[in-house]
Amino acid sequence: MSNTKAVWLCNYNNFDVTETYGIKATLPEVFDAVQFYKLEKKKKSNVIEKGEEQKYYNINEMDLVFCKRWSKGEHINTHHMPSKVFIKPNEKLPKDDELMFNIIGGYLLFNQQCYDIISQFTLGATHFSQIYIYDIETEELKSQTPYYFINIAETRDYLNVEESKGIDADSCGPKLPTHSIWEPTDDDIQLNTTAQECEVDVWHDPVLRKSLFFSDELVSALLASGIKRQALALIRCVVK
Repeated sequence: MSNTKAVWLCNYNNFDVTETYGIKATLPEVFDAVQFYKLEKKKKSNVIEKGEEQKYYNINEMDLVFCKRWSKGEHINTHHMPSKVFIKPNEKLPKDDELMFNIIGGYLLFNQQCYDIISQFTLGATHFSQIYIYDIETEELKSQTPYYFINIAETRDYLNVEESKGIDADSCGPKLPTHSIWEPTDDDIQLNTTAQECEVDVWHDPVLRKSLFFSDELVSALLASGIKRQALALIRCVVK
């Protein structure tokens, strides 16, 4: 990043912008979405056997642990990153013009256009895996469209909570140093001046739950490609 006061929050938690789909990721060596789905169906129908029920709980626990690691911005090994996600019956597919969306677990996926731009910038430990959507019952390919699962693995402590507007302590985990912000507008979020020296263009601030920050250069490239600010829920932050 160059010396600029503009840093941007990609507020992908804005449900008015970012759709959440009934899609579950298989995480190699961690979580098998198809196996879990089959066990879940048995459990709901009260036909699950004792050994299967324990397996169901074990698989679910591994999924929750992975989800927490992802949300905290921990680095995920490449061989644990998904290449397949599975859509449940009667669930709709992402729209053709959708730039980003969430899936079950809160994971964030980008389309090809966004990936092509973001991947050209300095990401540090942050990385992507290409995924395709499959039918969870037949395990057949459901869509030929590739998407990109992001592991935001660069964390920076830039947020100035006291000088920012609308940031509240996270009621889901009051003992943790995390905060949430709802419907922020431009200049509501203030970052410390050290943000100007950040050597990566994409990062997560652990103080702000599920946050994703972009450098001004990256946002300029996204906008220059024809992407609208609103489509990525981009909120300008103040650095001072």
